[in-house]
Amino acid sequence: MTKKLIIWDFDGVIADTDSDWLVRLHKKVNNVLGMNISFDEFHNKYCGMSSITQRRVFNEQGFKTSDFFWKELRRDHLKSIIKNFPIIEGACNTIRKNKNPQCVATGTPPNIIKIKIKLCGLSDVFDKKNVFSSSFVKKGKPEPDLFLLAAKTMGFEPKNCIVIEDSIAGLTAALRANMTPIAFVGCPFNNNNNYKRQVAQLGVKYIFDNMKDVENFINSEMVYE
Repeated sequence: MTKKLIIWDFDGVIADTDSDWLVRLHKKVNNVLGMNISFDEFHNKYCGMSSITQRRVFNEQGFKTSDFFWKELRRDHLKSIIKNFPIIEGACNTIRKNKNPQCVATGTPPNIIKIKIKLCGLSDVFDKKNVFSSSFVKKGKPEPDLFLLAAKTMGFEPKNCIVIEDSIAGLTAALRANMTPIAFVGCPFNNNNNYKRQVAQLGVKYIFDNMKDVENFINSEMVYE
């Protein structure tokens, strides 16, 4: 039986922190940058990208942002989630019951992901040895670089990696890395038929809206044949 590497995204999979970030970022780009974009369109275009990638894309589109813009946004985001950290139901239990090697690969900067992991009580599971940030690569999601770095560092071939992601950008990155993607769509912003259709159109076969189904899948015999 071939062991698999389970690669977890964090925001939107382990905790519903992406919702707060996107709402704040959407409001800020409209009010400060004058982007004038609906939330649905904003969500579809930019969800799952690291803040570094988001900043680069905004700049390419003519919406220049300052260091202060992002510093203020991260500060307000952290204040908000620390007050009521939104852990996904069943996520921590699924991670602790997993018998396979596992890691986190996220667009969140290293200093912030360390805080988030601590807030959900998983510092004993995920540390600097198995936490990977888009800050470590030249190109973040939807490019495969981050997942390929995680696999190489953890000693796994891409074909033996399972990626649990919520965003179009992250799922695209997993497919480009030749890994098996699982779409977790349990967060309110993603748990609708329209979003599930978009995910399916990418070619993602496994789409789950609760963590128990994710747990059953990564522990199923079919995965290790």
